[in-house]
Amino acid sequence: MRRIPNHRFSLAKDRTVTPFESVLDSIKQHMPNPLKRTTGRQESLRGKSPVSSLKLFMGSKSKKGEDRNDLGDTPKGHRQETGFTRQSNGKRNQIRDRNEDWTSAIPESKQDDETSEGEGSSDAQADLDLDPYLARVKDLNMKLEASRTAVEHTLGFYTQHQREIQKIDSTRQQLKEMREKCIAYGNTISGLQRLEREKEQEADRLLQFQEKKTKLESEQDKRYAKRVEDLEKEMKKSQDDDRKKISDLQAKNNELVQDLEKERRKLKAAEKSYKDIEKLRSLSEAEAEMLSQKLKVAENEFGLDAQSTEYL
Repeated sequence: MRRIPNHRFSLAKDRTVTPFESVLDSIKQHMPNPLKRTTGRQESLRGKSPVSSLKLFMGSKSKKGEDRNDLGDTPKGHRQETGFTRQSNGKRNQIRDRNEDWTSAIPESKQDDETSEGEGSSDAQADLDLDPYLARVKDLNMKLEASRTAVEHTLGFYTQHQREIQKIDSTRQQLKEMREKCIAYGNTISGLQRLEREKEQEADRLLQFQEKKTKLESEQDKRYAKRVEDLEKEMKKSQDDDRKKISDLQAKNNELVQDLEKERRKLKAAEKSYKDIEKLRSLSEAEAEMLSQKLKVAENEFGLDAQSTEYL
């Protein structure tokens, strides 16, 4: 059912009064103060018995409570009852029921009727009999004041929440702005987290590269050391072979030198022999020539012919 707004305007509060505040103001206006009225009623109740007087007082109080409950009702088309109003009405009904039970629990004896009809009891005795009930009424009044204070506090909370409800548009706008900020911050955080992950991945790749580089350098150092060692061994072996070859060549050279010296001596000896032979041959030829000349001379002198038969 559509709610009809309350058009009551409060000049003191300078704003429109809500239905709950209207009902509460009505309760405050019609709420009696028993302590202020007790003194006036004691004069009218002095001629009656304490029990009858208390029943009359509590009955009027209950009736006024019913009137206050009726004040909260509105016409059919304008009834606006909130959950808090129903709760307040329920509490007032409970208090009224307790008062009626308490007054109904007091026995109405013939002695009370006779006492109410009689006028022989003294005013002091009536005051003494009313003291416990007045104390009870005072206690009830204190509880009522406590209830009124609680209602005022509740009204304050209601007003506070009502103001917060009136701020719902601005709160929604703030919530929207905060959500947009949260989205922007979330995007920023996501970007930073992505950069952080990329940095971590880059650091991991760099670490892997360093490890691979260290491993390759270690392997290269091992291969280089092994190669150097092999080359040193080969060089040492080559040097040893060269030294051995050189030694062999030197030994062979020495032998050849010795052989050459021998051959040279032989050559010198042969040359000397050849010269001697040549000298002898030249001498022999000269002598042979000379002898041949002598022979020819002799032949000429003796007239001998080599072809003559005589000579033969």
